[in-house]
Amino acid sequence: MKSIVRLVSFASCVGLAACAGTPTTYSSSDPRTKIDAFYDNGAGGRDLKLVVFGDPFPVPKDVFARKVEADLRDVPTFRQPTNVLLTPGPSANPIYRLVYIFGPMTGQFGNAICRHGLKAEANDDFPPASTMVPAQPGEVVATAAFCVEYRAVTEISGTTAATGPDDVRVAQMTRSMMAELFRRDVNWDTGAMHMRGVP
Repeated sequence: MKSIVRLVSFASCVGLAACAGTPTTYSSSDPRTKIDAFYDNGAGGRDLKLVVFGDPFPVPKDVFARKVEADLRDVPTFRQPTNVLLTPGPSANPIYRLVYIFGPMTGQFGNAICRHGLKAEANDDFPPASTMVPAQPGEVVATAAFCVEYRAVTEISGTTAATGPDDVRVAQMTRSMMAELFRRDVNWDTGAMHMRGVP
């Protein structure tokens, strides 16, 4: 069951000078999910493959993907740093990836994102534009997942208003999402507080 979370703590303005316009995000990840071992094996101290689908602005999709890559550089996660790259080096563990979909299809979340993140590298055409949820003018909608092969370890979605790819609110949203995907392991009591919006 999806739980609405307003990221009012560190993740909401991670790495940014201002928190104005912080997006509301929606998360269905169980706060008890343990990700330490996955992060250490697939992301910590190494490159991590970034896959970006969709383009909410009238710019070439490769240009937008590189902008997302740049926005995700050096996001603090309370963990050993990872290098999120569209073209990772040999240190990357090939079964791990960070997948963002902008303008996702209705109901597209979690494991579905990870399956498409693996398949689409062969044809680079998923999801078809005709099936994507149309955003309101000035609205950017995204879903993201930290994937191990076809499985989503954690997943999150977000919406924000933005005028273009260089609007700081796009970076705020994508960076906040990444920080939440790579959150620290928590016990149930801490997780329950977090899900209620307690920092």
